[in-house]
Amino acid sequence: MGMRTDLDRWSWPAPAGRGLGSWREMFWRPWDFWRALDGEADWALGQRPSVDVTDTGDKVVVEAEMPGVEPEDIQLDVYEDRVVIRSETRRETRNEGDGYYLMERRFGRFHRVVPLPERVNPEGAQARCRNGVLRVEIPKLQSQGRGRRVPVAKA
Repeated sequence: MGMRTDLDRWSWPAPAGRGLGSWREMFWRPWDFWRALDGEADWALGQRPSVDVTDTGDKVVVEAEMPGVEPEDIQLDVYEDRVVIRSETRRETRNEGDGYYLMERRFGRFHRVVPLPERVNPEGAQARCRNGVLRVEIPKLQSQGRGRRVPVAKA
């Protein structure tokens, strides 16, 4: 066994099938271990769609990747300061003899709270889902711009 170098210390862990050495390496390099499991950790915590939030001047636009999700399976709640997206994807019934070699598609529930950069008017929100992308357009709350002097009454 040779001398360890800094390069060795920061490389990815070996596949689990290489004996106890890979387990020992996992404990020597814990950050690499968690980085390797990054995609798996997302699955364990639930699916989260990737989201873009943009300001178009008079409205805030939220776009979320929702591949394989039908519009009727999306629950969308819009508040003045946030958008909440929920959905559930279901696996088709499969027989044990279907002969899977690889299964990467994810199924299950997801829930995403998207904070908004400005206050919006939930009543004016419009949403559509096209080609696996949910687009929510929400008009900004109109501020009065001018203050008002309020007289103070004697109690």
